[in-house]
Amino acid sequence: MKGHSEGYVLLYPLLFLTLFGLLAAGVLPRYTAWYREARLTYEAERLAGELRLLRQASRLSLMRYAPGDTLYYRPEFRYNEGDRSYWLVVHRHDEKNWLRKEEIRRYQLPPGMSLQMSNATHGSQLNWLTFGFNGGTSSPTTFRLTYDKEGAYAKKVVVNAAGRIRVLE
Repeated sequence: MKGHSEGYVLLYPLLFLTLFGLLAAGVLPRYTAWYREARLTYEAERLAGELRLLRQASRLSLMRYAPGDTLYYRPEFRYNEGDRSYWLVVHRHDEKNWLRKEEIRRYQLPPGMSLQMSNATHGSQLNWLTFGFNGGTSSPTTFRLTYDKEGAYAKKVVVNAAGRIRVLE
């Protein structure tokens, strides 16, 4: 009788490993799809937040300043496709009162993710955007975030001419 009960001791871990393997095979693809979708949503909302910050900074920027009565330049959104990073650029006066560009809030996209900016009216690729003093843009702009090269996972951030910013599927 002792020989028969020892076989059951080995059967239980093998049964457990088999069930765990079947469960993992069904759940793992769903988890990776969920993770990519969640990561894309996070990045799209972050990008929309940066654009809203830029729009607000453009509205608050002064149109003219006293010495020489010259227009201030508006803040800009810049994107570099080579290193997959975007940042905001503001114009400030240095100690000699010269107008200089200053880069703030640089953000690097995660590995596997890419961003494409395009002009909605002309369909041309862009690498920068600025808002007017009223908070609008000269033409609608679309930002397309993709997680992989095939574009199976993608989100759009749309900026219309009035400056409204929306995140779309």
